Amino acid sequence: MQARDSGMNALKNAVLRALLAGGLACLAFAGDAPREESRESRVARKLRTIVIPRLEFRQTDIRDVIEFLVRISRELDPEKEGVNIVLNLGSGAAQAAAPADPFARAGSVTNRISGDPLITFSARHLSLQETLKVVADSAGLKYRVQGNVVMVVPVSAPDGPIVQRVYTVLPTFPEKVRQLQESREADR
Repeated sequence: MQARDSGMNALKNAVLRALLAGGLACLAFAGDAPREESRESRVARKLRTIVIPRLEFRQTDIRDVIEFLVRISRELDPEKEGVNIVLNLGSGAAQAAAPADPFARAGSVTNRISGDPLITFSARHLSLQETLKVVADSAGLKYRVQGNVVMVVPVSAPDGPIVQRVYTVLPTFPEKVRQLQESREADR
């Protein structure tokens, strides 16, 4: 058995030497290298794996809820890094769920002073991802992962960057006729 193993090792070494001589070592070991986890996938993994044992919010301001989730994510993360969660209500976006808004969700409650949504719910054994979904839905918000940060934004916020483009448009038929008439009059 040992003779067979040493023969296999000799064969592996010969193949490796041939690969090195041919400059193919990078190809031989590329598949064996550990892949670095992207920032987005790392945050998504933490959102799925961090489970909060008990949650109870009663008329709690959304800012306090987000602060609590950041703190509890650090406590429950095995790496003690937690998840960066940023609440970005934007200018005037806090009023998006205010009762004066005709498109506000039924039953939305806001803080009378700041106008920020108030959260009321209790649950047990929810992942951080499920918790963010419940909090965002109940406040009329949404969340998305951007790099190493979870952004909580109004539902009306664009999902990507806003791109402004300018196009040259050909003149309409009446404009073209008017231009032709003007050019004929100028030629006379």
